[in-house]
Amino acid sequence: MSIFWSQHYHNLLRQSVNKADWTAHSDTFVLNGVSTQQENIADNGGMSLSYIAYQDWVKRNLPEPTLPGLNYSSTPLFWISAASTFCEKETPEFMRNLIATDSHSIPEFRVIGPNSNRPEFAEDFNCLPGSAITPDEKCLLW
Repeated sequence: MSIFWSQHYHNLLRQSVNKADWTAHSDTFVLNGVSTQQENIADNGGMSLSYIAYQDWVKRNLPEPTLPGLNYSSTPLFWISAASTFCEKETPEFMRNLIATDSHSIPEFRVIGPNSNRPEFAEDFNCLPGSAITPDEKCLLW
């Protein structure tokens, strides 16, 4: 353990690594979260910090007006905007290659993982506690 890390943060990081081992099974793919743990932790931290920064901006500048035709306030739109960066449609062959060679989780898990760990996400979308997107145990490092 580095002298720069307190035991508290060392323990939090250990818990975070364990919970960032996102493993998923589908008819086509098996994902192993161990190979993507570092990037999963980075995605969690990035989402947390960007949400905090956005809320700080809102406090200083007042909430943004809603967009015409959308029934979402600016806070849910923050989550939608962040998720949209990972919207893609790939071939099964590309996805198999991505899973085998990339240190990042596949795009859908780069959205589901961090969002499911943010209580604010659940509040902003009125998600039911304990649902798939709002598990009881969350991985919060920051």
